[in-house]
Formats: sequence, C-alpha cells, structure tokens
Amino acid sequence: MKNEKFSLTVHIDDLSMAQALALDAMFQCWEQLGSMGCSRWVAFMADGDGDFRPKVQVVYNPKPKWFELELISKAKMCDDLTPNGKRPITKIAFDYDAIGWALNKQREERDAEIKKAQDISDCGSCESEQLKGE
Repeated sequence: MKNEKFSLTVHIDDLSMAQALALDAMFQCWEQLGSMGCSRWVAFMADGDGDFRPKVQVVYNPKPKWFELELISKAKMCDDLTPNGKRPITKIAFDYDAIGWALNKQREERDAEIKKAQDISDCGSCESEQLKGE
C-alpha cells in the first residue's frame, strides 16, 4: 500500500493580525517538528468567547473520496478534560493516527474484495460453463 500525499489549501478569513501571526508560528512549528522527525502536541487557543471567529475554507488536491471524508470525526481524540477532579479544562485534541489506521483498514478490505473477485474470475469455471453451453 502506498502512502498517498495530498496538498491542502486552507483559506482563513476574519483573523486579527495577532491570530494570523500565532497561526503562522504554529504552522512553522509543525514544519520544524516534521523536519526534525520529532513528535509533540501543539496547541492553539481558539478564543471563541473573544474575537476569534474565523471563516475557514479547505481545498484538497486531489479531492478525497467520500469514504475518506467520513473519517474526519476519528481525528477528535478528547474534549472537556477534568484532570484530578479539579475545575474542568476544556480542551479538544486531534490526531491523524486514528484516521490513518481506519484508512489502512478500508484499503485492506477493498484490496481483499478485489483479489477475491479476481480469484473468482480466474478460476476457469466461467469458461467451462460457456463451453458446456456451446
């Protein structure tokens, strides 16, 4: 199975300069961690009760298949964490590993179905049935 790569264009409107710079810093951090081969949780404060009201448009290239888009919800790992029974710290975490494993499973199942269909067509029974009818 090959690991397809996609291009993702994200257009965000209605950001303040501070929000845009913070997002840019986060993206640079992602790139740096990736180039170093380093895994870390990286967070961004989405201050929705403040002035953070982004309008986001996402464009994939190439466009994902419908069954891939259904997996978006698997990226959400947790929310509303309450550590040690103290006051809740509302966090929402996302990780792409769950989507990756689900995609692998879908591909394996699809490949098995294709192989099964090929095995059935390669068995020769169809040709022998045709010969009997002639």
